[in-house]
Amino acid sequence: MATTMLIERLRVAPVPASQLDAAIAQAVGEHICRCTGYAKYDAAIRAVILAEPGLVTGSAK
Repeated sequence: MATTMLIERLRVAPVPASQLDAAIAQAVGEHICRCTGYAKYDAAIRAVILAEPGLVTGSAK
């Protein structure tokens, strides 16, 4: 749900690509257990956001 809310916020106010990781961490950081492979979740969320045009500005690396 936190990721869905993040995507909805980005549709209204896109963030620079350089700030995407921080936006993801802020939005879902408290909801993902750090004791398991949370990096996979971060990567998946980032991929979904980058696949939808207009959610970030600038180029993502």
